[in-house]
Amino acid sequence: MQQNYTYDEAMVLMLYRELAVPGMIDLSAQIQEDSDLNEAFSDMLLAKTRLPKVLFNPSNQVLNNILQYSTKTAMEATL
Repeated sequence: MQQNYTYDEAMVLMLYRELAVPGMIDLSAQIQEDSDLNEAFSDMLLAKTRLPKVLFNPSNQVLNNILQYSTKTAMEATL
């Protein structure tokens, strides 16, 4: 199955290193050749660097709920 991405989606995936290597190579070449794509990618890169670096830490209660659910479903699967 072949997936079709817009350039914007592919560039976001590229920024976060989630694009497959062949796609990364192809898109890099297209960005270098097309000044509009190059400008759009540069804008995205700048925007990414300006995003706040936020770290989220779940509470102990949330972690305990997840662990309890995992234990419960694991036990149900063995029945």
